[in-house]
Amino acid sequence: MSTGQSDGAPAVGESDDAPSVETGAGSPGRRIFGNFVALSATRPITWLATIGLTILLPRYLGDVYLGKINLAFAFADWCGLFASFGIAVWLAKEVARRREEAPSIALNALTLSMTLAVSVGVIGVVVATLIGFDPLTQILIYLLTAHMLLMVFTGVLIGALQGVQELRIVAVVDAVMKVSQVAMIAGVLLSGYGPVAVALAYIAADVLAVVWLVVAVRSRVGLQGPVRWKSWRGVLVGGMPFLVWESALLTYARVDVVILAVFASDAVLGWYGAAYRIIAIPLFIPTVLLTVLFPALSAAASDDWSFNRMARRSVVAVALATAPMAFGLMAVTGNLIDLFGYPAEFVNSIMPTVLLAVSLPLVGINMMVGAILSAKDKQRQWAIAAVIAALSNVALNFVAIPITQDRFDNGAIGAAIVTSFTEVLLFVAGCILLPAGTLDRSTYVAAGKCLAIAGVMGILVRMINEWSIVLTIPIGMAVYGFGVVVAGVLTREDLTTFRSLIARRTSGPADV
Repeated sequence: MSTGQSDGAPAVGESDDAPSVETGAGSPGRRIFGNFVALSATRPITWLATIGLTILLPRYLGDVYLGKINLAFAFADWCGLFASFGIAVWLAKEVARRREEAPSIALNALTLSMTLAVSVGVIGVVVATLIGFDPLTQILIYLLTAHMLLMVFTGVLIGALQGVQELRIVAVVDAVMKVSQVAMIAGVLLSGYGPVAVALAYIAADVLAVVWLVVAVRSRVGLQGPVRWKSWRGVLVGGMPFLVWESALLTYARVDVVILAVFASDAVLGWYGAAYRIIAIPLFIPTVLLTVLFPALSAAASDDWSFNRMARRSVVAVALATAPMAFGLMAVTGNLIDLFGYPAEFVNSIMPTVLLAVSLPLVGINMMVGAILSAKDKQRQWAIAAVIAALSNVALNFVAIPITQDRFDNGAIGAAIVTSFTEVLLFVAGCILLPAGTLDRSTYVAAGKCLAIAGVMGILVRMINEWSIVLTIPIGMAVYGFGVVVAGVLTREDLTTFRSLIARRTSGPADV
């Protein structure tokens, strides 16, 4: 999929009288899309690895052990949040804007990140011990907190590479790490080991990624200059808005797990964890787009026309990619659970998965809106909106989870409803906060067309749901692809650009 046009054709979501865009090999549009293609080239590998974990963990751990891992991850995520302090996003933005200072900026950011990780790790161990979880959950918390802190350090390294748009190595490392991770987890599960061995496998894969990325950053960004302790204050102040945003994001992403732990059993946590893993499968496309576009948006922030054009393309591209995935998941969730061979009790994951799938397009669009606002230095306003949404999420979960737990013996249903509603709140807030003219009417019309066509596709797939999923998914993809071409959302110019860039990327030497 391409979100760009060639040789002066109007961009997706823009009017016909918009100025043409350069299409030379070095133009920003082609470089951005080229980076997208480079990252996407390895995504089938990481996607299959994600599917592998989605199949393996519920199938071999069962709902109770999966629930314990889900709770441990919720605790570890908070430790990772405080250790991250928004540094990775701040670093990508600053390196993109101040390329000549990149080695010094990266060195100080990495040193600060390491110090925060160690400090937060010690505090996390103390807190987890004092809370008094059951012994297995406590061990899982210790190990998965270590995993999360390593992931934080990995994120900062990736932020440095993202800032200089050295994304091929990021894609390769991510693919190798994910494959190693799923291979080790599969090995321990098939050998009869339990959740502790799974947590250790996560850590082993993290160490591989950290070593590789440190070498890449040293060679491609540089780690030079003195460590200036006084500069840490600037990094922390710069990262604070992103920390507030990420705190709010994590609150509404994980507080439901904590509340579920209060009102429901480990099994319900397992059902909800399985639903989240299924929903995470299609989110790689907005993640790739965000990785590629954020530094480019930051660099183009002073040029309103180029910035708005890029922003419109990104929003429509996300809608184009996520709409069919949302409606497709709603139609085939039960088939997927059967296909993955989950134990019978995971039938309780079907409704939470369907309810979470409703919000998939908004999740992707909100990711892009957040990047657009941050590139325009409106991260503080976006963070405030996120805090309001998170507080609403907490309040609603305390209502919805007990009600659905009592009525359906499945509080995960209430948690899923509230999660999707929170994405609606964030979308409305984002539209209000975007600078005037960033998105135009044609952007919303194009996104609406994607949703409408995907809805028709979902109905068709549901009608033939008794067929094999091997047939229903390709049929649905064909119907959706035909629809977006006929509706003018995806044009021939897009397809031509995509094919030419694929050919150029695959014929050139790998930059790893």
